[in-house]
Amino acid sequence: MVTPTGTLRWVAVIIVSIPLSITPVLAVDRAAYVLADKPTVSSYAPSGDHSYNSLGLLNLVTRRGTGDYLVIFRGMGGQGSVGGLVQVSPYGGSTEACRVASTESSKLDYEVVVKCFNVAGNPADATYMVSMTWPKSPGPQSRAVGQFDVPQTFCANLDSVYPSYACDAQSDFFYQAVSPTERYLSPRNGAVFAQFGSTPPTAQNCAGAPLTNSRISVADLVPSWHVCFRTSSGSLGSLWLREAVGPSPSAMRIHFDLWYEYPSGWPIDRSRICHVPLGACADMDGTLDQVACGVEADLRFQTVGSVLSLVPENGATFARAFMQPEPQIAVEDCAHAALSSSAIDITMVSPTNQTFLCARTSLGRYGYVRVIEIEEVGPRSKTLALNIVRYSQELPLP
Repeated sequence: MVTPTGTLRWVAVIIVSIPLSITPVLAVDRAAYVLADKPTVSSYAPSGDHSYNSLGLLNLVTRRGTGDYLVIFRGMGGQGSVGGLVQVSPYGGSTEACRVASTESSKLDYEVVVKCFNVAGNPADATYMVSMTWPKSPGPQSRAVGQFDVPQTFCANLDSVYPSYACDAQSDFFYQAVSPTERYLSPRNGAVFAQFGSTPPTAQNCAGAPLTNSRISVADLVPSWHVCFRTSSGSLGSLWLREAVGPSPSAMRIHFDLWYEYPSGWPIDRSRICHVPLGACADMDGTLDQVACGVEADLRFQTVGSVLSLVPENGATFARAFMQPEPQIAVEDCAHAALSSSAIDITMVSPTNQTFLCARTSLGRYGYVRVIEIEEVGPRSKTLALNIVRYSQELPLP
């Protein structure tokens, strides 16, 4: 949304009926953020969950005038090099708009000037969140994961961030119905497919599969039967049916994984969306799903005092980290994060504040957790929709 001052405001959009996450993961060399929640204080160092610096140094915020702030990320500068990515957004339901006025990245510290305005366009004090990242050279990117319900005689674009069923130049397949009993997944626009089998394929499996533009009979597709594909734009992935396709004109309900880059080095092993009711647990080592709160659990969704929290279980540890619109995190970053067994206030990792949790599981594997949605299922009950991602390699425990 563009404000009256011409700056860009963040707008949080929650799509309740479509549990979808498509998020490439990029490595960063260093990163920092602050939640600047003292708009009238002359100078302070945000602490706790309100500040992060991958070098472990304090970040500083100085108010230079009404709506005029200097944020210093200690040790984050290029020391002769210019670069980095900076983003700012208002926080806490503020009506003010904030923007990055200038940056100084070549010194030891990274300096960001933030200016905020009210709806009339006048300088105004505001609460905001600002982050900086310094990307590494391109490295392995993660899989995306999503779920579509493709209507019969419609198409699907497997590269789309949100479900796109129009039959156009971006479509990857057409759900074709020759008759009520003869239906096909028909490739379009150069996309190619190959049936793989009952075990989930890796990116390497799909890269070597005999991909063709031949259509696949819906009768040959059974739940959990995996199909490799390369999209019309060249992305590699796999899909499978979440449930058997019913009689015509039933939708084709698919789950798909997409690799944005051929994995190497530190690829993602598995990514899954799961729903965890209040009082239940989730397993990051095995199913990446809700489990009974026992020896398999890595986290629990519960109330601590009066605060909805994620609580580590069985020796698992977590660290809150900042996320750009696309999370930029590598396994090495999570391995060196300040992991802790402390409970984490769920409001600090909600979908609207662009954060996620680095994790080390109870078995010593690394990954991260992202809250997609906090679902209201009754006057006193909630369910978390989580995207759980696990890396495919282990690092020695420190």
